Amino acid sequence: MEKESRLIRFTKRLEKLGNKLPHPLLLSVFLLAALYLLSFILAKAGVSVDYEQQGVIQHVSVVNLLSRESLRDVITGLTSIYQSNSVLPAIIIICMFTAVANESGFFSAFLRRLISGVPAGVTTYILALCCLSTNIMSDAGILLAITLGASIYKALGRDPWIGIMLGFSGFCTGFVAHVIPSNTNILNYTITNASSAAYGVELNPLSTYYFEVAATFLAALVLTFMCEKVLPRLFYGGKILPVSSSEVRQTELSPEEKRGLRVAGYGFLVFLALMLLLTVPPHAFFRNDDGTLLPKSPLISSIVPLLSFLFLLLGVCYGKGSGTVHRAEDVIKMMIQGVKNIATIIIVFFPISVLIYSFNHSNLQIVLASLGERFFRSIGVSGLPLLYIFILFLLCLTFFTYGGSIRWAIFAPLCVPLFLKLGIHPAMTQAAYRIADSCGGAISPIYSAIPLILSYMEENRDSSLHAEKPGIGTVLSVQLPMSAAMLLALTALLTLFWLLGLPLGVGYTN
Repeated sequence: MEKESRLIRFTKRLEKLGNKLPHPLLLSVFLLAALYLLSFILAKAGVSVDYEQQGVIQHVSVVNLLSRESLRDVITGLTSIYQSNSVLPAIIIICMFTAVANESGFFSAFLRRLISGVPAGVTTYILALCCLSTNIMSDAGILLAITLGASIYKALGRDPWIGIMLGFSGFCTGFVAHVIPSNTNILNYTITNASSAAYGVELNPLSTYYFEVAATFLAALVLTFMCEKVLPRLFYGGKILPVSSSEVRQTELSPEEKRGLRVAGYGFLVFLALMLLLTVPPHAFFRNDDGTLLPKSPLISSIVPLLSFLFLLLGVCYGKGSGTVHRAEDVIKMMIQGVKNIATIIIVFFPISVLIYSFNHSNLQIVLASLGERFFRSIGVSGLPLLYIFILFLLCLTFFTYGGSIRWAIFAPLCVPLFLKLGIHPAMTQAAYRIADSCGGAISPIYSAIPLILSYMEENRDSSLHAEKPGIGTVLSVQLPMSAAMLLALTALLTLFWLLGLPLGVGYTN
């Protein structure tokens, strides 16, 4: 019990400290200013590195972002820099259409039907599996994950904040733990191959698939334990919140809701039949010209719009059946409301887009990666200890910098050949990177979805449970123990694969 009280005190201090951080918009601006100043200092000091990329020695120097040329490039290209952020359009699209499913009442009714009579722990586990799977929509899946978390916990008569935290952590972890391969798998293996092919080792999109599937069910268990046993103590100091009879009755469906779900079910069958027609035949619309679907095809590239259309269809069908949608104007209003809900993130993405562009243009990521490579060489370790150091090193960087495939594109040319020479397969290196990147994303104060999460937390705030408005510290203080637990579990799983010599995925040869 003493250990739990220390954890509670620590997270409360972290929450207070984190909540003193400025708004994510201002934080991004401050980081942008710091980046420009740092690039000026390092460029004037002549900081540069030499590194080997596919057998060719590259010389890279830090670029002064305050130089006349760099400033002019940013100012003249400001519009294209903002437009080049591919995440924002995907989020807007999925938000417009999922809003119809949410505002019409479909999500609430469907989830209450799904969890009816199911024990709380089992419900949480199913929800965790769903949130882990939202990565198939790439970065836009964060919206679906936190919406599912808030909706299902509210339907259970439990605190939606815990559901939102589950959704956020599940979404981040889903990039290394998932059953359905996503575009991220294709992008990762392409980046890894570019560095490993010259050494006679080539990967495919499923080279780490077995590990990802095993990680999915393990991660869902970790999320369930944290949400059932740990998070209530962090939020409420160990108090168990009673569920009132009125909250229990919230899970019961009215006749109108049941009728709406039936109509939505018919709509889903129509959608499924249409997808089979467009996918199954040898030369179907969503197949490649050679008739294949994997590793990349129009079907894989259309995941976001297809799922968006599905949510729109389900929302409209449910609304027609239940009476929450009467005319087309009702659907338009729901879509507008969905965009309003992410107004903050649309604004915050502007300085974030400039920050990402400037960071890449400054060559600082290459310099940091090269210094990291030298560090790994200097410590003289290999095998599992090297992977552990690699994961911790990346985790620290993830807390302060943007991750994902952008940073892997920088680290892969440096670390994949180095680790390969030390006896570590590129697939193992890639899996270690994804663990650190996924677990670290949820504890980064500059994560682009933080404003969206805070908006949902405020929208679902029960003043009797949470007297104060949520801040960045509220999110970080909860996600830190969740990420730590996830990091330990996934690293242990990777260790088990290593020690037993298990293949990480299809075509894996150690």
